[in-house]
Amino acid sequence: MYAGIDFGTSNCALGIWQEGRPHLVPLEGNSAYLPAAIYTPLGKSTSTTIAPGTQTLDDTLRSSDGILFGNAAMAQHYNRPGEGILAKSPKLFLGFPELRASGVERFSKIVGLVLSHIKETAEAQMGHPFHSVVLGRPVNFSSSGDQDANRQGERILWNGATAAGFEKISFLLEPIAAALDFEAKLSKDVVALIVDSGGGTTDCTMATLGPSYSGTSSVEDRVLANSGTRAGGVDFDRSIARQIVMPHFGENTRLENGEAIPNRLFSQAIAINEMKTMEKFYARNLNGFLASPVCPEKVNRLKRLHKNRQGQQLVGSCENAKIALSDAEECTITLEYIEEGFCVPINRDALHAVVEGTLEKISNLISEVVEEAQTNPDLVYVTGGTAKSPLLMARIQSHFPDLEIVSGDNFGSVASGLALHAHRMYG
Repeated sequence: MYAGIDFGTSNCALGIWQEGRPHLVPLEGNSAYLPAAIYTPLGKSTSTTIAPGTQTLDDTLRSSDGILFGNAAMAQHYNRPGEGILAKSPKLFLGFPELRASGVERFSKIVGLVLSHIKETAEAQMGHPFHSVVLGRPVNFSSSGDQDANRQGERILWNGATAAGFEKISFLLEPIAAALDFEAKLSKDVVALIVDSGGGTTDCTMATLGPSYSGTSSVEDRVLANSGTRAGGVDFDRSIARQIVMPHFGENTRLENGEAIPNRLFSQAIAINEMKTMEKFYARNLNGFLASPVCPEKVNRLKRLHKNRQGQQLVGSCENAKIALSDAEECTITLEYIEEGFCVPINRDALHAVVEGTLEKISNLISEVVEEAQTNPDLVYVTGGTAKSPLLMARIQSHFPDLEIVSGDNFGSVASGLALHAHRMYG
């Protein structure tokens, strides 16, 4: 059998073709969406070169014992801080130019473990094996659009899918998958701009879609322009953490000797898309380095975050606040796990101010695609988790004030389109 898998930055989903339409298979309880997270426990090292408590992700991946996925992975890491390593959103790393052979091997192993878990869970649900898969991939794995980075990202996904046991593997650009899903719902032909804004990347595609094309020609042959960049919800979350939360952890304060506390500590603490950077942060001796701060109550929060390896959790709390601000004008970022009663207020205006840079990158991407296509769309189809943001929707509407903006299944449209493409390829 065959399937389509959306290996997303924030969530993963597997789609199959059933009774003439796409169907998403539950991957975690009744949910079709598995948070993109893997937890590996720290073992008691017997190596003379690895001191207990200083193990890296590479060390923990040498054994599959105790590995958890999705919400179970995050809960274990958050409830038992310091006892394991949480790799959240591994897709963020696949196009990093800094990855050497060891890095490609590391992330191939991570991707393989996640895809194996997804495949085995779906096989248990459906009662039959999956041999063929269409994997979604972003237009660009890196901000630069470097083709070497794209080949590297695709190679890691291929390695992981092979390790998971898939025998036939193909790829489809995520915005094209979303376009396939949208096209199946259209009653007339249109020129559509598809904006797929997820956790780590935003992709834009201009294409002709409609019932007269459906099933007769590939969407890929009808693409007028295509582009993508590394900008998405994770950038929103990190901006909140850095600009709104980190001042409460001692950023912009000094030690008693007058020296400023280095800003790099605060960026390293929340560098969830730079795993080696976070490992360097956790390996630091902060107690010695920050022995006499002017604002001890703030710096002690940083020390607790460091001791308990809670950078991922803090950024996750910022993500929760961002989601809450989709419906509310203001809310609080709850950080009780750092300090009892500790929370940081935030409102939509403050959010807008700190994410403006990311919004501008997405805005420029839209302008680039419209210019390359040399035509304006008849409508805009928006999907992906970040599409829930009113700030992003307002920015898209500002480009096309008189056009209809259609919101799709923010989390499922790509997987559904991949399932349709898999049906056409392997069915």
